[in-house]
Amino acid sequence: MNILKGLNQPQKEAVCSTQNQLLVVAGAGTGKTKVITHRIANLINSGINQNQILAVTFTNKAAAEMKERIGRLTNIQSLNQDGLTLGTFHSIAADILRKRGDKIDIPSDFFILDEKESLEIVKQSIEELKLNSRQFRPSTIQNQISRQKSLCDSKQNQQIANDDFFPKNLDTILEKYNGHLKERNALDFDDLIHKAVILFEEYPEILKDYQTKWSHIHIDEYQDTDNAQCRLIQLLSSGQNNICAVGDEDQSIYGFRGADFTNILNFEKTWPDAKIVTLERNYRSTQKILDAANAVIAKNKMRRGKNLFTRGKIGTKLTAFEAGNEKEEADFIAKEIENLLQKDKPPYSIAILCRANFQFPVIEEHFLRHSLPYLATYEQDTLTNAKQPIRLMTVHAAKGLEFRHVFIPGLEKGLFPWLSAGNQSSDEEERRLFYVALTRGQEKIFLSWSRFRAAFGFKQINQPSQFLSDIPQNLIRFI
Repeated sequence: MNILKGLNQPQKEAVCSTQNQLLVVAGAGTGKTKVITHRIANLINSGINQNQILAVTFTNKAAAEMKERIGRLTNIQSLNQDGLTLGTFHSIAADILRKRGDKIDIPSDFFILDEKESLEIVKQSIEELKLNSRQFRPSTIQNQISRQKSLCDSKQNQQIANDDFFPKNLDTILEKYNGHLKERNALDFDDLIHKAVILFEEYPEILKDYQTKWSHIHIDEYQDTDNAQCRLIQLLSSGQNNICAVGDEDQSIYGFRGADFTNILNFEKTWPDAKIVTLERNYRSTQKILDAANAVIAKNKMRRGKNLFTRGKIGTKLTAFEAGNEKEEADFIAKEIENLLQKDKPPYSIAILCRANFQFPVIEEHFLRHSLPYLATYEQDTLTNAKQPIRLMTVHAAKGLEFRHVFIPGLEKGLFPWLSAGNQSSDEEERRLFYVALTRGQEKIFLSWSRFRAAFGFKQINQPSQFLSDIPQNLIRFI
């Protein structure tokens, strides 16, 4: 099979590059997965042994898709355990710890806690310390523990530094929490990366074994890495200095989970000899959608310059609607969807992307009233583009998906962008989130907002989101 068939010139450049350090800045809909899978397939077909290649991504779904594509491109039906190493950060770190973690007192049969199990141990620790669960909210404590571990300072004693918000008892909770994990022979998800970094930093001979094993390292969605994940990759790739990272800072929307988009912006500081290839040709959206998205994201200052374009359809203007309240907005959405279905547009080609899931109930109420088939989903990794009903989800859950018709409700100051935004970093992440919402659309975008909205027991008077004014008015049709 011709690996380069169907690739545009920048994609070919990324696939064929012999530069040891390569960053592929892949804009939305520009064929990111195609580039990373074709690059790995090209290495295998050119004689690089499978077991020398490591590919890291964030979800099991993405890993399975990559493995299937590479197998098809290389005519290798089974990329077995002794061959290509392809998996999530957590699965790869867990495998390293099971094989070599005994050096830092981690037995090979350790148990991995999921988030729910971890939260229960946090609650237990707070109760045993006789602390007020209102002051020390378990979910907040769990998030703070996770963020601290993702900072990955192996020299710190795993105590969280005090700040103005968390009292001094917080490090005591962490000590109690880690004690319970040790009793259970367990690690939480953040421990997997954190402990793997500690292992490599304290035992360089073990690190060298893995550096020798993986001579070609590939990282997907590099903009979503946190400090611990970035440090792990730096350690592994510093042996043979061979790394290919693929990502897009404009689509970094997981700062609340600890993701640090400056990792991708600082790639050349870590790897001064790196080659940068930028993918700007979009294969998903119409030009009018791309023009709107380009105008919005151009307002951000902390980014690389790029401008998405398509050689496909110019498309129609974005539709914008101002509702009196959230019920009127939901009714507008339901009626517009009815119009689409009457034109034989399939339900699964339609998505409603909300900033927050508290927007769901009123929309669901009107869908039921209009007998519209829908599926409300909250978790990104459970979604596919299979033929299912109309999708109702948050923008965060829609990352990586695409739909012919996209509705973005709630475009009001305080909702989208979110009220807590107020500094440059958080404001720019909100704009990136809106950019991600826009670039899910293939053919048509519907924007809406409400002058009044009932939320959390209060009726609010709203102003339209500033994001609406970021879009050139000649691209919008107001109704």
